[in-house]
Amino acid sequence: MTKLDYIDNFYFGNYFNRKGFWYSFKRSVNDIGNLYLLFRYLQVYQNRNWLKNQKEYSDILIKEKILVPTRSAENPSANSRGIKKVFEFLGFCYVDKDEKLQITAAGKKFLEQRNNEDLNQIKTNQLLKYQINNPLIKASTYKDLKIKPYPFLLELLSKLNNQSIDITEYKLFVCRAHSYKEFEIILNQIKEWRSLDEQQKYLIYKRVSSNEIFQNINAYASYSLSFFGKSSYTEISDLEDEKVLFLKRDRLKEVEDILNTRNIHDYNSSLDDQEKFFEYYGDYNLKEKSSVKDLLKKKIIERGYINKVPFTKVKYDEHTKKDKEKIAINQKVEDLFFLSGRTLNVLKKEQIIYLKDLLEWEKENLSKMQGMGQGSVNEIINEIKNFNKKNKTNLEFSKNNNLNVNITSANKNLFKKLDEVDWSIRTMNVFKNEKLIFFGDLVQLSDFHLLRLPNFGKKSLDEVKNILSGMGLSLEQKIIWPPEDLTPIENSKILDDTKFEGLSDNDQINFFRSVKLTFDSTRVIDACLNSNIENLGDLHQNILSLEKFRNIGSKSLDEIKITLRKFISLPIGMKISNWEEAKAQQFTKFNKKLLKHEETTNIKEFGKFDNLDDEINHLMNKLNFKRQDIIDFHFGLDGSGLKTLQATGDKFQLTRERIRQITANYLRIIQKRNIKGLVNLKRISDILSKLTPVSCVNFEKYLIENKYVKKRFLTPTILSLIELFLKSKEFILLEQKKIIDNKKILKYSKFKKFFRGSNINKFGLISINYVSKKFDLSINQISDLLKYEKDISILDNKWIYDTDKGRNRLYNLLQKIFNVNSKVNKFDIKKAMQRSRRIETPPIEGIISYCKKEFNGNFDGTDITIPDDKISKHFHNSSIKIISDIEIGIINSFKNDKILTYRQLVSRLIEKGHNENSSNIYVSGNTPVLVKVYPGCYSLVGTKLLPGEAEQFYQKNKNKGDKIITEYDYNDDGSIWVGFEINKKTIDKRNFRISNSIYDVLKGNYVVKGQNREIKINEQKYISRLGNNLIKDNLKKGDDIIFTFYLNNRNVEIKIGENLIRDKFN
Repeated sequence: MTKLDYIDNFYFGNYFNRKGFWYSFKRSVNDIGNLYLLFRYLQVYQNRNWLKNQKEYSDILIKEKILVPTRSAENPSANSRGIKKVFEFLGFCYVDKDEKLQITAAGKKFLEQRNNEDLNQIKTNQLLKYQINNPLIKASTYKDLKIKPYPFLLELLSKLNNQSIDITEYKLFVCRAHSYKEFEIILNQIKEWRSLDEQQKYLIYKRVSSNEIFQNINAYASYSLSFFGKSSYTEISDLEDEKVLFLKRDRLKEVEDILNTRNIHDYNSSLDDQEKFFEYYGDYNLKEKSSVKDLLKKKIIERGYINKVPFTKVKYDEHTKKDKEKIAINQKVEDLFFLSGRTLNVLKKEQIIYLKDLLEWEKENLSKMQGMGQGSVNEIINEIKNFNKKNKTNLEFSKNNNLNVNITSANKNLFKKLDEVDWSIRTMNVFKNEKLIFFGDLVQLSDFHLLRLPNFGKKSLDEVKNILSGMGLSLEQKIIWPPEDLTPIENSKILDDTKFEGLSDNDQINFFRSVKLTFDSTRVIDACLNSNIENLGDLHQNILSLEKFRNIGSKSLDEIKITLRKFISLPIGMKISNWEEAKAQQFTKFNKKLLKHEETTNIKEFGKFDNLDDEINHLMNKLNFKRQDIIDFHFGLDGSGLKTLQATGDKFQLTRERIRQITANYLRIIQKRNIKGLVNLKRISDILSKLTPVSCVNFEKYLIENKYVKKRFLTPTILSLIELFLKSKEFILLEQKKIIDNKKILKYSKFKKFFRGSNINKFGLISINYVSKKFDLSINQISDLLKYEKDISILDNKWIYDTDKGRNRLYNLLQKIFNVNSKVNKFDIKKAMQRSRRIETPPIEGIISYCKKEFNGNFDGTDITIPDDKISKHFHNSSIKIISDIEIGIINSFKNDKILTYRQLVSRLIEKGHNENSSNIYVSGNTPVLVKVYPGCYSLVGTKLLPGEAEQFYQKNKNKGDKIITEYDYNDDGSIWVGFEINKKTIDKRNFRISNSIYDVLKGNYVVKGQNREIKINEQKYISRLGNNLIKDNLKKGDDIIFTFYLNNRNVEIKIGENLIRDKFN
């Protein structure tokens, strides 16, 4: 293990005891352009009361969609205060003692700039002056800091081997520096840290990060690093998801000059109040000895903007003419020539950095560069002419040799856009950077030219050559591009009798194609619309009107003409005499044709793909969006899932607002292009319609297994694609985005409600087939969805039950049964279960499966046996006994008897001290510890009786006492029969009382079958309206009377005879 000389106990003690660090306000300053926009709106409030206007400022930013509010609506001014604080920390503004906002000289200088480079230079100048502590930081935590962080940072980076630090080094060492005196210590600590192995680093980081001060630093570090690190001399990038701050290699000399400036690190302790601080910090024109301002001026002079001196870096006289030219073409244009800023900017946009890049252009084509006016062209030509004269060289532009290919006979593929072909991402990005749009732009280039482009290698070159070969094209083709026959024909050449009806079908359709759908350039679209040109027919007929627009340059006009040629075969400008009339009368007809044509073309185009990955890649190439990397990440097209604006902003070091703008622009393009015909996406949408409701995991797995996708697409991404491109909002994500359902049907919501109510325990076991029919779901769907329901399980793929034994009624009833006997006949179990009113008795095969699963039971075909260790005396996770006191009384009543009559059992319970009403209720049907073995005769559940033993007991005890003997049960057809023995208490037909357990089901009126008469089960629970006309003199003692109630049609059937109740049991 490496010996630690600098990261020692002194380091840890210092770290934990000192609470100060390089503080900055918690707001991103990554996007300098966005800061400029915010400050432009803020400067309106100069000399106005800030407290009274801060809400207005925030409201304006939100209204203009410059700012997305990040604070609660209860405190709308919080956003504006935060923004103002950022500009205070940059020295651009402050609030004076009268509460008025003041813009400093530095702030005004910032507002004068017109590009990001200059804006960053102003910020950098402020950072060079910024010091901590200062009056803007109120907390006493920072009072011991006396440091200028930015100069400290510049010197530290310049002394490190790789001239960079990562954010971990920043948090552990850099931001803890309290003064410049600690420079050598911090430098050595970083060097020592880098020499450690990963285990040592882990132990140090773990020890430090557990401390409260580190957690506080960690919360601010990202903002602080951006505040100090985003500058003209430094930049921040992400390596393996960790921010890295580094010095710009091309600015090292300037950094060295700055660090050599006298007093650059000196902390000014006299700036102890706001007025003094802003007098220093806000004054951009502040003069200092050997000041940084002088260095900045020197830099500007060296760039050629002030008092440009002749180029003398290379002594050309020492070389031959050929050597001089060779040296010159490898020099930067801005170093060789005195060119205006406008001209240099145009060249940079065209990626022309070195002289050899410039000389590859033909002199005649220079004016075709975007923004290159004739004045700039003359400027370049004169500079090269003067250079040749002074240095006796012969530098010249590329010659236009043998460009005699007539475009009308050339390959039509020259008019195709490059993004219509599926290139690799790397190759397509090179085309975008080089602003290559058409194949006609590409084929003129050489191998040498392409291989010099950044990120373009041999593999990309082979790809280009293969695709060009398949299209009948090649590199280094000598063609006139843009073609000469794109020039609009003059009126003298117009054929007056050309009518719309005489055009080809394709030309007719494309005349109605919208310019908004055809062009991506906002500039081109705006120019067309301002000229009342809405479709290609208007454009074809009136293209000369666009040349009047100042914002439409020759390059844009060429792109327009090439695009017109791609869609319309007629010479540009050839007049169609009845176009206006055709447009007015046939717009609807041809618009439908165009839509159908587009969809058919897309279906054919996308139909060659058999998976979503290739289809989406082709689609993205077709859209040709500039920041596709952001779109892929944000919408999860890379397989990582949808992201928030903040997550995407953090990834690409952009603000949430900038990400919102980029994604909004992307969505506008999609809406504008209205791309249809995505075959694979439509297929997936149709599949999902059939699968819903389904879990996201199973849906994604299904797509992979059936090869609809190559890589896993997360469900939210697929749904967003369906919404964007199929214009469908059919699906919704539920259960914290784990379940997909159809919005119109919402089966899952009904399904969930069913299982989260009392249904599961009402049935004990629910047949999965019943659920399948009820909700129109497959067995697999039910199994999938139940994974997200707590304590619900599936038994033998047939039964659904609640695994929570504390509330499962089936489990508790079976515990009561097996507490009486551990071995019980299956029919006894069913009869015992039927006595409980708290559960719908499940089928016996379901009960058997449940006993095997939850009780480890054994079934021999007749009896179910439960091991003793599975029988509990208490409810699950409770101290309450399974068997109640009255049930214990019932069990003890059978101590010396196998069978008891109803009256005998009730009498024994009363003798044991139990309430008479409770005794009657429990015996008649409120406990599963009993079963009825014959009319009016009961045994404990699981009691083994000999054949005929129950009947013999019944005959022996029949007619004893004056008790009303009644029985009831369900018939197979769902009807309920209720029987009474005719004795002296029932002979008068007034004592036919319905049991409490079935009263709620049976109460009400019934029509007697075969008679136009009604009987009623009244509120006193008796069967009434049994007059002589209904039941004549048929009753005699010893007979039975049975009422069969049909609930579905409210009919009743009455039978009288001998042994009817006994026959029902037999």
